[in-house]
Amino acid sequence: MLSERGGYEICRLCNWEDDGQDDPHAEEVWGGTNGSYSLAQARMNFRNHLVMYDPGQPDTRIGGRDSRVELDAKRQIVAAFDVLRGATDESSIGGLWTAVKAGEAILEAELHRKLREHEIRHQ
Repeated sequence: MLSERGGYEICRLCNWEDDGQDDPHAEEVWGGTNGSYSLAQARMNFRNHLVMYDPGQPDTRIGGRDSRVELDAKRQIVAAFDVLRGATDESSIGGLWTAVKAGEAILEAELHRKLREHEIRHQ
């Protein structure tokens, strides 16, 4: 979901900021925008809840918790990636990437909607 590794982009799928942390340091907490989460904890939370954050903690993201639309888009993306891992047929791979891109577009649109709502509330 990111354009480069370690570029400090925030993944729209899981909300992790890619600060360069990877498997050799996955158990470490590096802080920054990822807060008190290690990469390993964020991955486990994503597997269980489709977001890096612990659902028992307050969600401080603009717009708060994911909407049903966002959750459905995330499920669509994850399902496509799961199939892509084992896909060898070029014709099916193209369709799977189309599904990923469609899900990304939905997440992007929801982000913009939440930002607009946030701006209106704080004018």
